[in-house]
Amino acid sequence: MRVRFSEQAMRCRVSRLELDRLLSGGAVTLKVALPQKHSFSLSVRPAAAVIGEWQLDSDPTGLWLTIPRDALTSLARSPPSKEGIEHAFELSDSGTPGGGHIVVSFDVDLKDGARSPGSRYRGDIADLPSGS
Repeated sequence: MRVRFSEQAMRCRVSRLELDRLLSGGAVTLKVALPQKHSFSLSVRPAAAVIGEWQLDSDPTGLWLTIPRDALTSLARSPPSKEGIEHAFELSDSGTPGGGHIVVSFDVDLKDGARSPGSRYRGDIADLPSGS
């Protein structure tokens, strides 16, 4: 997983293999070692329910992003493109009038698909795991 931060925005890009892991109920985590034995993590996981909600939680050690399973399935079924899915989270304590927001974008690396000719989402939609 690759992550990019900019002002009031975060972009997560995963490989097809990592998308498969999310679709099967697993999490994808990026852990960055920092000086003085600290680390920072970003973990992306599917919502527990098939039709769940987006969530973004944080503490000093990292961020935890939860994406609805139906949004992940729709992304997997869509034709390959640079566009992914995104969600805006309101920030109640940002210090800006109205609270502000952060926009989180999530997409699949198109170049990764070119390197993985056996990617299972290039074929039939019926091959997608069901969101039981």
